[in-house]
Amino acid sequence: MAYRNLASKHKSFLGPTAPRKRFYDAKLVSFESEKNREIVDHSIHPLTDISSNKKLESYEKKVKEKFDSIVPFLKKISSLQHEEDFFELANQLSSSELGFKLPDHILRKAWVSHLDMKALFAWCVFQSHQTVSDDFF
Repeated sequence: MAYRNLASKHKSFLGPTAPRKRFYDAKLVSFESEKNREIVDHSIHPLTDISSNKKLESYEKKVKEKFDSIVPFLKKISSLQHEEDFFELANQLSSSELGFKLPDHILRKAWVSHLDMKALFAWCVFQSHQTVSDDFF
């Protein structure tokens, strides 16, 4: 009991805390002159590699765009599934918009039953992953 009373009388230590992180936009930083370099040294961590960060940012945007284009593409395909030339049209669109062809066995069944959108989505995600990986390496 005495321990609880002692603990309740004392408040926790309110010492200094670590400084908050500041995130700076790499586009705003310029190393054109020594004057700018002095300003930058105070605002961005010295180990920050701005050119590598720009490359990573463009790569990230490219990858996200690749995957973000899948759902609108599949919506477009689903509206065309009852057309006579659906098989050719679907492969033509997928080649131009996504960069790869869709599986024949799924497309050829579209006239008999509904288009298997889950299977097409999975195919597109895996093929996009494969394309992005191939482009990277």
